[in-house]
Amino acid sequence: LFQKYTGAKLEEIDDPAIFERFDFKVANAPIYVDFKHWKESDSFDAEQQRNHIFKKLRECSGKCAIIINILAEDDHPCHRTDDDLTILEVPYLYNGQPLTLNTTAINQIRRCLNEFTD
Repeated sequence: LFQKYTGAKLEEIDDPAIFERFDFKVANAPIYVDFKHWKESDSFDAEQQRNHIFKKLRECSGKCAIIINILAEDDHPCHRTDDDLTILEVPYLYNGQPLTLNTTAINQIRRCLNEFTD
């Protein structure tokens, strides 16, 4: 779905030094992607999570991490955090019944891809 709607090619991470920090790397770009399956009831410290993601980005020499929750029951906005690196948090690609594509999130992902692609 990510590749279909953004046009970006995802690569598996095979470098043992950074394996399992993120799910995929965007081809020819310092952008990493992590897919989640969080429920609305999941709770965690958002600031602590962001700091952990920034740490992983630095370890990978990345510039941007796109963290995507696949499904959501409610409508939530995307959240972008810029430090010396960037994190784009996408609350869902699809939500509701019937499933509806989050075109706003797709557009924000495309903007990040354009900004950080060589």
